Amino acid sequence: MSQNAVEQLIGRLVTDVTFRERVRDDVLMACHEHGFALTRDELSLVGQLDLDVFSQLAELVADDLRRSENFL
Repeated sequence: MSQNAVEQLIGRLVTDVTFRERVRDDVLMACHEHGFALTRDELSLVGQLDLDVFSQLAELVADDLRRSENFL
């Protein structure tokens, strides 16, 4: 995974509650559905992330910068 893809994945985790919950349910399918081509090791690392931290960070991000569930 390129650095750019890592940054996009992290950004998506911060700004998209639906994606974050999908990752919580099934990291492999969530990444596949959103075009994040990850190696087995990378999937393992993403699976170890504390998604609650991303939820907390999302609360600090302006509403206009977060994806609305209605938008998706």
